[in-house]
Amino acid sequence: MDVDLASLERDLLRLESLEVRGVFEFGYLNLSFGTGGYGFESSDPSVLEIVNGVFVRGVAAGVATLTARDLATGITSPPVQIKVKGNLASITLTPATATRGIGEWESFTGIGNYPPDLTELLTQQLVYGSSDPSVAVADNTPGARSRVRTVGAGTATITATHVPTGMSATSTITVLPGAIERITIQPSTIVRNPNNDFSYTAIGHYPDGSTINVTQIVTWTSTDGFVATATNMAGDRSRVVANFPGQTGIIATHPSGVSSHDTGDDATFVVKPIVKLSLKPESQRADVGFVERYTLVGTFDDQTNINLTQDAFYWAEDPTVVRADNVAGDRSAVEFLKPGNTTLHAAFADWTYGYPAVSGSVAGAFIAVKP
Repeated sequence: MDVDLASLERDLLRLESLEVRGVFEFGYLNLSFGTGGYGFESSDPSVLEIVNGVFVRGVAAGVATLTARDLATGITSPPVQIKVKGNLASITLTPATATRGIGEWESFTGIGNYPPDLTELLTQQLVYGSSDPSVAVADNTPGARSRVRTVGAGTATITATHVPTGMSATSTITVLPGAIERITIQPSTIVRNPNNDFSYTAIGHYPDGSTINVTQIVTWTSTDGFVATATNMAGDRSRVVANFPGQTGIIATHPSGVSSHDTGDDATFVVKPIVKLSLKPESQRADVGFVERYTLVGTFDDQTNINLTQDAFYWAEDPTVVRADNVAGDRSAVEFLKPGNTTLHAAFADWTYGYPAVSGSVAGAFIAVKP
């Protein structure tokens, strides 16, 4: 028997009925409540209350476990931990400090903190204000309520208020004097294979020599959308995706109108086909428990190379001998599980949506786990 919960968090005083499934020899079957059916049991009724045996209601902030019991056999489900969310305790506004130029903007994020230890995104539910509208203006535009415009040099305090409770949080924004006169892009040249991507950095330069990171403020453009696409995705605006072999220019344009193109500071994005993949080391012999971190190298048609280690999907012909978990940031870590021989495979993969979209050739490496 198991309990199907849409979430392990519950609000106070919200009465709910939950789905309970019985596990039979032939599979699953949803159970009906009441006489001859099932009933719920709470480890702490002062936190999680059971109403009429089959309804669940959170009555106080805290943590409790919920168990379903089949009334006819006494069989119980594994206990499920449920956190009951209390009332809003505080708000966290990020970033705590921000530095911008005149004519730019900053989008803040508001997080609600609830007991026992829960959080909720409140950004679009808050009302924003500026201590000095001559420096920064909070327009509270629907859908982009936390976006603050900078209009003059100085420092202002941005306050985000949760109107139903009156709770608020603050951040500070500093607006630099003068206007940006130049935009540069780092790095100036990058090479990628089709379906791969890269996120650039844009730097704004002031007449006095000071600089500011404007990567998420500028608009990115590819001069040849067939070769590469500038995505301008929220939170990762500088991400450029390689499409087909060729070369394109990447332009960064500031809201003030100043562009990298004005001063010849555009970046170059080169797309080349990969003709070979290789795994390093090509063979490995080690004891059970050993962890090898492989390197996947792609070779372009001009014989230059690219490191694709973190842009790959790894799998073993015999997953009982070695295990590749493909953990983000450490994708090539392979654990040796039991004695035996197998081959580790790797291929370039697009992980943009959280799963590997594998394409192109496949590399292999021999593994022998010692008995």
